[in-house]
Amino acid sequence: MAWSESYNSSGQSQTRYSKNLGAPVLINDGSADVRGTAIAVSGSDVYIAGSAIGSNAIVAKYWKNGVPVALSNGPQSAFGQSIAVVGSDVYVAGYSDAGASGTAQYWKNGSVVTLINGNQAALIRKIVVVKK
Repeated sequence: MAWSESYNSSGQSQTRYSKNLGAPVLINDGSADVRGTAIAVSGSDVYIAGSAIGSNAIVAKYWKNGVPVALSNGPQSAFGQSIAVVGSDVYVAGYSDAGASGTAQYWKNGSVVTLINGNQAALIRKIVVVKK
């Protein structure tokens, strides 16, 4: 399994993944610019974390088998940086951009959890979830 980022003829970012070295699958959800940053596999499902250009901000998203799930909707831009899947729970780590500083956060099944008080900039680049 691998994923890569490419650009279309308009210069917009596109993300593709390949399952078992098969033909690359394009993630296309109608967004102008899709950027995948991480991949996870659970059973036969493929999850890609990333972001896409929205109508008023960059939207944190993940895609399950190419189907988008929006995690944010502005007014600040948000970015998905890492993804982990444990059972039926999907965790996406990243940050929202509040001007000059980022706010570290993760989403569990689409619900946001903020990890700092916003006084300093922070972000998450990797999430690892261990089932106990």
